[in-house]
Amino acid sequence: MRYLTLEWIKAHSRIDYDLEDELLTLYGDAAEEAVLNIIGRSLSEVAQMWGTQEQPVPAALMQATLMLVDASYTQRSPMSTMSLYAVPYSFDLLVKPYVKLSDRATGNGGILVVGYYDGETGLFYEDAAFERPITGDTLSLYKDLSNNLVYVYTGTTFELLNADMYAVTGDEMNEILTP
Repeated sequence: MRYLTLEWIKAHSRIDYDLEDELLTLYGDAAEEAVLNIIGRSLSEVAQMWGTQEQPVPAALMQATLMLVDASYTQRSPMSTMSLYAVPYSFDLLVKPYVKLSDRATGNGGILVVGYYDGETGLFYEDAAFERPITGDTLSLYKDLSNNLVYVYTGTTFELLNADMYAVTGDEMNEILTP
């Protein structure tokens, strides 16, 4: 593991025995890799931008990673006779501020999807005529090219982010997308 420790994992999951340390380490490695893949950043990039000498990743990413480890540990298989629970929506809330906006800003399924929002249908479209709908992805932000407002897909609806805070001009968008 590169930023989690076995002690943090065991404290988070309230595990006080050593029998499954190797398994917990595997889950920790996988969770770190998953979080970094989701946000599209390397550990060194995260550490440089938000880390400290004592803690290379911000607390929100640490918590999200621990949540993934705990979910893997408590739900070891997708098939069960017990009720299954997805990693809570709070996971998305923890990692979304660190997601890298990139030049994958065109088309469906990118980190930042550009298109046109139709307030009547509540859907995003590739075109201003609202003829080619875009399928929502919970890991993406959606920028309406007609008014520069940014939305987030919640899994069921597109929700407007704080309009005053997230309205982005074309020049600002170019700055965001330039590596």
